[in-house]
Amino acid sequence: MAGKAYATKGTETALKCGFEELYLKEIVSFTIPANLRSRKVMEKIGMAHDPTGDFDHHELPKGHQRS
Repeated sequence: MAGKAYATKGTETALKCGFEELYLKEIVSFTIPANLRSRKVMEKIGMAHDPTGDFDHHELPKGHQRS
């Protein structure tokens, strides 16, 4: 199913609902740096990486490769 833009269309719909129907002031998203597909979708919908928000997930083992 890769390359069908379902993720992009779905996130655009979710953003529209969040801002226009729920009146949210901010919507955030996160993924691991190695998840390039998710990061690409985030960039397509206008999100930008904020390095100050980077964190290590508590369920990943110490030393887990981040990128």
